[in-house]
Amino acid sequence: SVSAPAPMASRPSFSESASAPEKSSGGTSQVTASTPRKVVKDGSLSILVKKAEETSEKIKAIATELDGFVDEIDIKNVSETSKSGTVVIRVPADNFDQAMVKVKELAIKVDKESVSATDITDVFVDLEARLKTLKVQEAQYLKILDQAKTVKDILTVSTDLGYIRSDIERLEGKIKFLSSEVDMSSITSLLTEEADAQLFGIRWRPLFVLKQAVRNMFTGLSGYADSMIAFIFF
Repeated sequence: SVSAPAPMASRPSFSESASAPEKSSGGTSQVTASTPRKVVKDGSLSILVKKAEETSEKIKAIATELDGFVDEIDIKNVSETSKSGTVVIRVPADNFDQAMVKVKELAIKVDKESVSATDITDVFVDLEARLKTLKVQEAQYLKILDQAKTVKDILTVSTDLGYIRSDIERLEGKIKFLSSEVDMSSITSLLTEEADAQLFGIRWRPLFVLKQAVRNMFTGLSGYADSMIAFIFF
C-alpha cells in the first residue's frame, strides 16, 4: 500500500478563529513592518432631511458617481406626513472621505456621525498562511494518488483530498470576502424627515416655522433700525 502523509490531529476548520491558525511548518502567520495593512473602514450618519425618498436617490447617485453601488435602501412611512429610512452604500476605500462629505451636504442637520477603522492584517495573514499550508498538503496527496496501486489506497487518499479541497475553497472564500471589505467601504445613512405635525387639523412644520420666525424677527429689527435712523437724522 501507499504511505500517506501523517494524518492531521485536527483538520483545519473554517469555523476556527483566524487568529489561531493550524500549526504547521508549511506556512507562517508573522506580520512584519513591511506587511501591507488591511483596514476595513465604515461610516455611519444619522441625518435630518427634507424628503427621505429624494435624499435616498441622491445618495444612490453619489455612490454611482464615486464608482460604488447601493447595498440597501429601506424607506418607510412613520406617519401620514413623514418618512424615514436607511440607505447603505459601498464605495472604494479611496473615495470614502469624499462620499461622507457629499452625503452630509444633503442634510438639514447631521445628528450623529461615526467612522470606524478595523485593522484585520493579522487575520488576513493568518488565513493566507493556512491556505498555503493546505495547498502544500493537497499537492502531496495528489502525488500519492498518482502512485496508489489499490482501490483502498485510492479511496483513502481521495477522501482526504476531498476534505482538503473543501477547506481550501472555504478559506479562499473568506479571503475574497475580507478583500472586498477592505477595498469597498460602507456608509450607512439613517434618514429622518423634518418633522411634520398636525395641529387642530392644520399641517405644521415646526422647524420651518421656527426658521421663518427668526427671519421675520431679523427683518422686523432691520425695519425698526431704519426707522430710528431716519427719525434721528432726518
